[in-house]
Amino acid sequence: MTDLSAEARRQRLLRKFYRSGREGTWTRPFDEFPAEVRTSLLNVAAVRSGELPVLSHFRDPEHWVLLTTEQVITWRPDGILHLPWSEIEGATVDAAHVDGTLASSPNGKLALNRLKILLRRGETVELELEAGAAFFGFWNALKMVAAMNNA
Repeated sequence: MTDLSAEARRQRLLRKFYRSGREGTWTRPFDEFPAEVRTSLLNVAAVRSGELPVLSHFRDPEHWVLLTTEQVITWRPDGILHLPWSEIEGATVDAAHVDGTLASSPNGKLALNRLKILLRRGETVELELEAGAAFFGFWNALKMVAAMNNA
């Protein structure tokens, strides 16, 4: 599927997002954000020519994640982190986070908000996202990225 055009990849990821989740307060398709947020993210994230932004979680300038047709980009205190699709092996939720969330929240699994991206080199990167249906949509879009890499 990585042989698909950027637009075809974008459409597939958006369909996956909507089939398994929905927009939230801070998480939605990139095109649904106000123009000033889109412009700021594109500049700060240094999105390359030909690469299309797909989904974003944007709470403020220091709490954001951008999924594009080529990579996952996120803000970190030590700098912007770029994770090319080719490095992504999977996406999961830490068992301790699941157990703690289920034990402490009346919302059950809809309170999950921390996702781990598994990298081919054996490392993980944790993302903090918006809890609820938007979390599950973003998670499933990332699992689709991993499936495209492993096909």
